[in-house]
Amino acid sequence: MRRIPVTLSDEAAQALDQAVADGQFRSPDEAVNLSILDALADADQIVRSAEFVRFLNEVAIPAGERLKSDPSRGLSVEEVRSRFEQKRRERERERQAA
Repeated sequence: MRRIPVTLSDEAAQALDQAVADGQFRSPDEAVNLSILDALADADQIVRSAEFVRFLNEVAIPAGERLKSDPSRGLSVEEVRSRFEQKRRERERERQAA
């Protein structure tokens, strides 16, 4: 077994503590280990799914080809970062309002 330091948000730490307290897991270590393995298995299943392959073939690859033929259609790294930051702030405000 290998020890890896992990930092959790307050919300994630509370959910972890509650899951252990509810008896879903024997310890925080077990909860984190099983959750990571489940998440990786889910991600692998999604990548191998027919729906994901269809998305790649019908949406992502054609969009990439259009962008290659006309790069002006794309966004700069700064624009993408700005949009992600704006979305993150919106989600944070929604969480605080709830």
